[in-house]
Amino acid sequence: MADLGKKYCVYCLADVTSLRMRCTECQDIELCTECFSAGAEIGNHRRWHGYQLVDGGRFTLWGPEAEGGWTSREEQLLLDAIEQFGFGNWVSCVGLSVNYDDDDVEVELKESCVDMYVRKLKERQRRKNIARDYNLVPAFLGKDKKDKEKPAKRKISKEEKEQRLKLRPLYQFMSSKEIEDFFENMHKERMLRAKLRELQRYRRNGITKMDESAEYEAARHKREKRKENKNTAGSKRGREDGKEGEFAAIENLQGFEMLSDREKVLCSSLNLSPTRYLTVKTIIIKDHIQKRQGIPSKSRLPSYLDKVLKKRILNFLTESGWISRDAS
Repeated sequence: MADLGKKYCVYCLADVTSLRMRCTECQDIELCTECFSAGAEIGNHRRWHGYQLVDGGRFTLWGPEAEGGWTSREEQLLLDAIEQFGFGNWVSCVGLSVNYDDDDVEVELKESCVDMYVRKLKERQRRKNIARDYNLVPAFLGKDKKDKEKPAKRKISKEEKEQRLKLRPLYQFMSSKEIEDFFENMHKERMLRAKLRELQRYRRNGITKMDESAEYEAARHKREKRKENKNTAGSKRGREDGKEGEFAAIENLQGFEMLSDREKVLCSSLNLSPTRYLTVKTIIIKDHIQKRQGIPSKSRLPSYLDKVLKKRILNFLTESGWISRDAS
């Protein structure tokens, strides 16, 4: 005895309760999908007759049927929800896709699955946005041929690098293009300000036409070149006559010709006249000779010789070999 409520194929007697093909021209002619695709004919039914797809809602589209795969009814409910709420609005779609015969556990399970799916979609979209905004994909794959054909980027100055470093915390609020446009506009502003200062300088010098500015710049470069050559020649002469220039403050004083080159440097650094230096040198050497001969020294140094000058001169005479270190 056939089970009540079940439908069977009239050709092969297979169970077609979940999905069957019904002829629209013959009465009580329902075939399974295999017989329909093979063109089965029975009685007055012919394979070219019109047909209607009858779905009981339990036909599994994918997934194992024994484990509760995705059925055609669930597919239809999902499509209806997408049509009503729009693609991507999965939280609202899950409410429409819930069957009335589902218990609370099944409803919560479906909502949990949808919630996990939505969070995955949001995270995927967030990563895509970051990769797109900051050009991470081209940077990872390398520059293509089109990038090589593009003109080279301008050289970033030291001031702009420091400015970019200071504004780095603001990068998180701007896209890559917005950041580059921002610094590019700042560079254009600096260039315009420099151009304005140049035009103002032209105006101060009585120049009112750009043709005249070219002649003015050429003349200015010539003046700067002559000034540079003059400074170079002066520094060269200074190096050649360095000794005379270094001793210019004392070369006209009495006793200058009696000094050695090192003594001239010492007197010039101490701002001490040659005669005074020779006097102090004579007294110190005389006292040193008397001490070596065992004669007590009775000479006194001049009053203008303070402790600092005395120490500098004693060290110089010791290094030059005039007196021994014990005496100094």
